[in-house]
Amino acid sequence: MNELQPQHGGTEYIVLIGLFALIGLLYVGFRAWVDYRRDRERHLTLRALVEKGTPIPEALLVPASGGRGGGIRRGIMLLFVGAALAVALLDVAGAPGVWGVGLMVAAAGAAQLLGTLLTERNGGSR
Repeated sequence: MNELQPQHGGTEYIVLIGLFALIGLLYVGFRAWVDYRRDRERHLTLRALVEKGTPIPEALLVPASGGRGGGIRRGIMLLFVGAALAVALLDVAGAPGVWGVGLMVAAAGAAQLLGTLLTERNGGSR
């Protein structure tokens, strides 16, 4: 073995995967917190309208969805993040096939994009 090449025990891969997992968990937690706050505000508004005896607008009874733009944005974001992750992990020495993780994320983005486009094409019914 050449003395000039550093010895790695694979810990840098664990740190890299842990970093991506932490970012993902923070994103999911933040989204859950935002959804909770939005639903709480909507419920408080509904309660105030009921207490006053005011008619409730239908828009407040139906939860707002991301719509077509949200699904397309999410799909494109996942597609490009997955492609960038695949390229970043392509040159990881000693761990062949790790770049496939990026391809899985890109495939999820492509599926989200395709599903949103097909749902919209069929008139928005799921």
